[in-house]
Amino acid sequence: MRIETGNVKPKPGEIWEIRRVPQVPIDLDITDYEVLYSDVARSFIQGYASSRYVIIITEPDACQIVTVMLLSGEINYSSNVNILISRELSGLEQDFLAETWLVVEMFVCNLLAAVGQRLSLELYHYLMDVSDNNQQLSRECVSAFCQQELDFTDIFHIPMNIYHHYQKYRDRIHFTEHLLTDIVTLQQELGARNQSRIMLTNWLKNIFEHEWQSFIQKPQLAIAVRGGNNQHSSCSDIGEITTIIQKMSAEREEYQLRKLAKRLGEVASGSANNSDAIQALIKLLQTTQDDETLWTGVESLWQIDPGNVAVGVRRVKLIDWGMYIAGEGVALAVALVPKLGRKFGVLLQVYPLGREIYLPPELQLSLLDESGKVLRIVTARLADVYIQLKFSGEVGERFSVRISLGVAEIIEDFII
Repeated sequence: MRIETGNVKPKPGEIWEIRRVPQVPIDLDITDYEVLYSDVARSFIQGYASSRYVIIITEPDACQIVTVMLLSGEINYSSNVNILISRELSGLEQDFLAETWLVVEMFVCNLLAAVGQRLSLELYHYLMDVSDNNQQLSRECVSAFCQQELDFTDIFHIPMNIYHHYQKYRDRIHFTEHLLTDIVTLQQELGARNQSRIMLTNWLKNIFEHEWQSFIQKPQLAIAVRGGNNQHSSCSDIGEITTIIQKMSAEREEYQLRKLAKRLGEVASGSANNSDAIQALIKLLQTTQDDETLWTGVESLWQIDPGNVAVGVRRVKLIDWGMYIAGEGVALAVALVPKLGRKFGVLLQVYPLGREIYLPPELQLSLLDESGKVLRIVTARLADVYIQLKFSGEVGERFSVRISLGVAEIIEDFII
């Protein structure tokens, strides 16, 4: 099935072919800007590459911008974040990979036609859950395939940047002059932002900015805590702790290690005799190279011994919107955990404060690179108690975090 675009409104779960020659939603020829695109994107525009497709994630907004997930026909790169979608499920002529780590915004006018069949609601939600739970920094994908896919997204980003600049200056006679002035201003702003970036490794030296607090109301349900303040240990608890530690020492499968580490945090958090559990979790943090295992161990150690130096540091900042959202505030939590070598694990989490249990739907947490390019986005859905992003980086890497809801947004700049 193939439905040409026009008055057809893309719907979540549908698969659409991407238009080869990018457009903007106004009468403006942008073909002269082809030099701005990466080689991968330019090859597609010139017709040398195969057709590309996306899964629609959100319906178009008032500016005719839609969020999509990129598909790839290179199924040899199937992984826990590149999910294989069979032709039976998609209605397409071949199998595709759904790149759950690569969710971007694009103009509806650059969607050529709906193809195949709409994904089932169950499959759509599964892809969204995988995307939310595998929030690794895109630039971490060091393979040639991942870099190729990131370069391809110029197809989406460049038309939007051209459009926004044109809209800003369309009523001015000297468009080029103002555009150059704007670029200089942007460079100056980026320079000022780099100077004001928060250096996260200073936190490990107990050097903090005053607005970043050690504790603001924990996100409800974000981390399960067992036993409250009960410090009495039963024989069954002690026995289970010993058994779990023995199993962790022998286990090599990451999924099982995560299950054991999570259970150890639940049992040992209510036990007075938890020193062995603490040492087992510290050993896990110092030896694992798996990010999900690392964060499971961190969360368990937070429950048992939150001040332990092995779990790095975490600070929280109240987000100042100029007004509260729906009468309540939200907080941004940032955690930094040392990894092997010179790398660090970073956790970003947004959760509600006050009486609210859930985040406002459509609130977005975005990870940006040093130039402001969006690397990852996670959006709060109905009844989300928190949203989060996890990634790794090296000392000296710069990134920014954007929290937005409607027209309101704040950006925090960091350097590891």
